Amino acid sequence: MGGFVPIRKQGKRPFTTVEEIYERAYGSATVDLRTDTVKAGDRVLRIDDLIATGGTMMAGKKLLEKPGATVTEDAAIVDLPELGGSRRLREGGQALYTLVDFAGHREPRDAQQPRQANRPAGASASGSGRRPCFSSDRRTGYC
Repeated sequence: MGGFVPIRKQGKRPFTTVEEIYERAYGSATVDLRTDTVKAGDRVLRIDDLIATGGTMMAGKKLLEKPGATVTEDAAIVDLPELGGSRRLREGGQALYTLVDFAGHREPRDAQQPRQANRPAGASASGSGRRPCFSSDRRTGYC
């Protein structure tokens, strides 16, 4: 069964929560998750708006694993690759999809080339061998 489970900054929800503290470039932060939202054996696709240093996504992974859930794939709208977060996630074995890379001095991607799924060897999206089809991919026909 699918569902939407937000991981939020500490103190944003009125319920019993479990939390994860993580280090940021300028101090530490805490994210929390309602204790009744995931259980052992649940498979999770995490989606975030931005990957910078990867701290929030790594903390979210640890948070989801506390009750026994498994993070199967990650997706983000924007990646800031020079800050190393996407590299950290991939090195940690996570399959990661991003829609837009804002790299400081790299050449832009060829608009005619499909985005490659950066997944660990042998992994596939939902077992189908195809990557998720985001709206920008539908316009170009790559799914």
